[in-house]
Amino acid sequence: MMTLNNGNEVDHDVEYDRWGRMKYHPEYHPNQRAPWTTTDQKYLIENYEKSSAMDVSLALGRTIRTVMQRVYELRLKGLMQKRSPKKIKSEVQHDDVKA
Repeated sequence: MMTLNNGNEVDHDVEYDRWGRMKYHPEYHPNQRAPWTTTDQKYLIENYEKSSAMDVSLALGRTIRTVMQRVYELRLKGLMQKRSPKKIKSEVQHDDVKA
């Protein structure tokens, strides 16, 4: 059982790809094929580095893959900063400490 942003609870089979990302599901991803709005794009830019990709994808009603593709496009256009090598390195080291 999962509660969506609109407060509705859904209990459906969810499939995941080989990387553990949730595949398209109409109840979790109602905006999947809708054009990106300025508000959605602004939310993505402001929250992608602060939250998990899963949280952002559910908040926007899109799959993780779609969100990651949009991040890639925004970074190419210079509208979103690329992750710094220092941040990536610290995340890798932090994960090693957990293991």
